[in-house]
Amino acid sequence: MLLDKFRALYHHIWSVLLRSRKYAASPMPAELLTDPLIDAALRRAWYESCPHGPAVPWGEPGSRKQEQGGWIVWNKQTGTLRVVRVSPGKRDGLATIRGTRPQGSDNEEVVAWFHTHPNTISEGYSPEPGPSDIAFTWQTARAPGLIETHKGRRTIPYPGP
Repeated sequence: MLLDKFRALYHHIWSVLLRSRKYAASPMPAELLTDPLIDAALRRAWYESCPHGPAVPWGEPGSRKQEQGGWIVWNKQTGTLRVVRVSPGKRDGLATIRGTRPQGSDNEEVVAWFHTHPNTISEGYSPEPGPSDIAFTWQTARAPGLIETHKGRRTIPYPGP
């Protein structure tokens, strides 16, 4: 059953990749959230973060959940997007994203970063962006943040207020 779900997800992602939108200008977070490529990337990261694994209270060992994420890059010449994934993080964060921001160029621009919050409120976690998510967005990513959670998708604006 799990293998069937993985195959279905794999085929969905590749079929969507062929229909990704093109943008004449740098896409805004609301556009990214409705783009088929980005939707598929967020769903894949969500699936890989094991969000429906056994509930383990905050601070207790044994959770299989891992934050997943990466970067969304826009090609200014072709108008297309690409997703750059980073190594999985831990249950409590995606420290693996630090130092991985793709270099901007005349042809490409980082338009967002994304990650998952696979833990639940009942485990002691919030689906909302935390202080470290906001600080990373404003100081390091220098691009909006997108978060996939059990309570839906959240965004972190950039520049900040």
